[in-house]
Amino acid sequence: MFGIPVFAAIFSCAIMVVAGVTDLDCTTANSIWPAVFTSLTNCCTTATVDCNGASNSTGLIDSDDCFVSCNSYGLLDRIKIQNTNLAAGVVPNFNNLGSLTTLIIANNSFLGQLSRWPTTLVFVFPLCSDIRRNQIDGPIPTLPFTTSHAYFDCNALSDAIPPLPNNIIEFCSNSNQHTGSLPEFNTPYLVSFNATDNQLNGTIPLSFSSSSLKQFEVTNNQLTGAIPNLPSSLTTGKFDGNCFSRPSSVTFKNSCPIASTCSSQADCAQHNATGIVDCVAASSSGALQCLFTCCNAPGSTPTNGNTTCTVSFTVCDS
Repeated sequence: MFGIPVFAAIFSCAIMVVAGVTDLDCTTANSIWPAVFTSLTNCCTTATVDCNGASNSTGLIDSDDCFVSCNSYGLLDRIKIQNTNLAAGVVPNFNNLGSLTTLIIANNSFLGQLSRWPTTLVFVFPLCSDIRRNQIDGPIPTLPFTTSHAYFDCNALSDAIPPLPNNIIEFCSNSNQHTGSLPEFNTPYLVSFNATDNQLNGTIPLSFSSSSLKQFEVTNNQLTGAIPNLPSSLTTGKFDGNCFSRPSSVTFKNSCPIASTCSSQADCAQHNATGIVDCVAASSSGALQCLFTCCNAPGSTPTNGNTTCTVSFTVCDS
């Protein structure tokens, strides 16, 4: 799963503080999260905040658990406070930090609901990875149009997933309690969408087919209907644990026939090849064949493991 290491290629610089600049956001930060932002006048370095047990040995946002920085105007622009020993409490409202572009507060003991985001936010990692330590509930607030990466895994978030902003690249909200339909996928930069282990229902939007998605995982929801044609860019698609119609008409990326005939989907399982999708009519003659979802040239016969594509799903009707 895509996670915090994505920052390694983006934020590989040490904390930089402009000399003589007043830390203008410190009073606001202190009012919303006093357990971390203890100073009313200096909040632009980790030396002036309480990391509450989070590591801060390198001064780098991609390797430390505790990192803060301000822009040249003395306004907080990046906050990363994760894996702390903070006592359980309501998640802070960061909306009044109007220059915040990066927010990472993973693996803290937050409760309650999320507030509206600052409109400047680009990277959102408000929740992460351990349901035993985060119990944030309610809906995800509308994401700012600037947001490119958003990760909300393993909490108790509910309601529908909000519309995806135009700049979104990666979205993850696995292991929550989302209901309602999937959002539309007509955003030009989206390459990864993950919403496994929720209660989403309805069908997959047709905009899925023309998207730029490379990874799409919606395992263990309540989705129904036909799976639309897969995007040509897709390399990983996981649809198991839903109730889709038999995909006799779906166009998979380079569906390669295994050299055998079949009478049912069970006949295909004997090949033990990742990506066998179904026993369908693979030619104009109507002969049934096992189709293998692959990245090889169309019409080629792949061997076990000779593929970089993975597509799996569950069908309920015959």
